[in-house]
Amino acid sequence: MIVNLKLDLPDDIFDAHLYPKAAAMLHELRFIMGDGAFFRGIRAYSEEFARSTVETYDFRKSMEKASGLQLEEFFEQAFYKKGYPEFDVDYAWDDAAKTGTLRVKQVQQTEDGTPVFKLRCEVVFYVSGERRVFNVLLDGADQTLTFALQAKPAIVEFDPRSWLLKKVKFEKTLDLLLNQLSGSEDASSRAEAATALGKMRSDKAIQGLKQAAEKEQFWHVKSCALRGLGDIGTPAALEALLEINPPANRMARRGLATALGTFTDPRAYELLLNLLKNDESPYVRCDAALSLAKAWPEGALPLLKEAMSVHTVNETLAEACLAAMGKLKAQEANGIILASLRYGNPTRVRIGAMKAIKERGRILDDEVPIIKEIILGDKEFRVRQQAVESLVKPLGDTKFVEVMLEASKKERLKPVRRKALETYHELAASAETSATLSKLKAEVEQLKEENRRLVGAGA
Repeated sequence: MIVNLKLDLPDDIFDAHLYPKAAAMLHELRFIMGDGAFFRGIRAYSEEFARSTVETYDFRKSMEKASGLQLEEFFEQAFYKKGYPEFDVDYAWDDAAKTGTLRVKQVQQTEDGTPVFKLRCEVVFYVSGERRVFNVLLDGADQTLTFALQAKPAIVEFDPRSWLLKKVKFEKTLDLLLNQLSGSEDASSRAEAATALGKMRSDKAIQGLKQAAEKEQFWHVKSCALRGLGDIGTPAALEALLEINPPANRMARRGLATALGTFTDPRAYELLLNLLKNDESPYVRCDAALSLAKAWPEGALPLLKEAMSVHTVNETLAEACLAAMGKLKAQEANGIILASLRYGNPTRVRIGAMKAIKERGRILDDEVPIIKEIILGDKEFRVRQQAVESLVKPLGDTKFVEVMLEASKKERLKPVRRKALETYHELAASAETSATLSKLKAEVEQLKEENRRLVGAGA
């Protein structure tokens, strides 16, 4: 579906964008066409082209036939062009004119071929208990949209049902966010409000988030409300968290575990410890481990070692505990990380050790030979991939320049081989820059020393 005509290797098409962006564009197409026409088109396309070779053009014609719409412009920007829109949105209310105004700017960089997008978008106002929906056309870099309303809206939303693949910066008042969190019909909009309220240090924000954490039915909104209290991070926010009963939903409890990592109060510690040792979900225990290492790095190691010994599916908890050890300064933690890197440990344990090293921010000398062995010949491709893509590349360790060059020639998997080549070029450039700077520094010191001798001779 996504069209990419500039490929260095055939496998490059299967990158991080192919399936996720195609799914997002199909979601947008469903919004444009409506459910009835969209699913008729999908059914007709599947039946007509079953067991056939197809192109994006064939899919477009099927959807146009089902909907009666001209979709060439949408397909061009959705499937052939780069990127997605990034919006800056500002809202103003004119009480005298009874109008709400949105200024919508598309601020994505366009130098690389990303267009200024043309797409439909829902703008929603809640006015006197009524939900007013406006379907507007966005087709410019800077637009002003004005809406006549009977009264000042309690809630103002921009694409609240998340039809569009986008980034949005839309700063709202405290009251607008509180109303949105408690009164919006759309869960994604309530979650967005909870996250935004986490940036506001006020008693009203804390109370609103607490009410959402207690009463909200959808786990994601509840989790965002709990995390929002953690983001606020004040003593009042902690009191609110401690007054909330741990959620029944495990995904929401993960939000609680993450939020508690902001606080160093002994009561937060006790609750985190209970989650780490006793929660039925290994993923809640993982987040509790990470939070303990964040809030209590001095005393977390014994707890993490104990939790590592507990077997969970795919050794998920051991992986998280190792990643958490990367936050600690204890020498013993470095020894555990080193031992966990070696072949023979479960795959996720070894990956957890590399996450710990990345969290630490540097590769220790005794870890270097093991990681080189992993990159050049480990039997587990996921471990090799983790070492290349998620460890050496982000840390930019120039000790691995030659190793990356060798891996780019001998690695069996093309995506890993390409990433090794990219990393080699980045590290080589960095090493060259460092060498140049060192040479310049030495030359400057030499000039200073010569200058001192000349001054001494003149005296």
